[in-house]
Amino acid sequence: MCQMAYDQNKVMPYQIGFKQASLFLIGQLQLLPAVAPGRILEVMNYILDMAESFTLPERRARSYPRAVKRRPSRYATRPSKTC
Repeated sequence: MCQMAYDQNKVMPYQIGFKQASLFLIGQLQLLPAVAPGRILEVMNYILDMAESFTLPERRARSYPRAVKRRPSRYATRPSKTC
């Protein structure tokens, strides 16, 4: 996955979707023993070409403003009387 990221320009390894890329890599590597020895380089280039499809979109900007929460009272409060 790191090689996939570094082959693309301006993509860091954390910007590649782990689950999709790992499932694809496992599937391709399981098929590798059945590939003719002359086609291994072709399969490896195909794997690296598929790297663009695993690139994640930019993250949205998040904002968590600070808030002061009311401290819970230790004592029970009486219900208000209605007249």
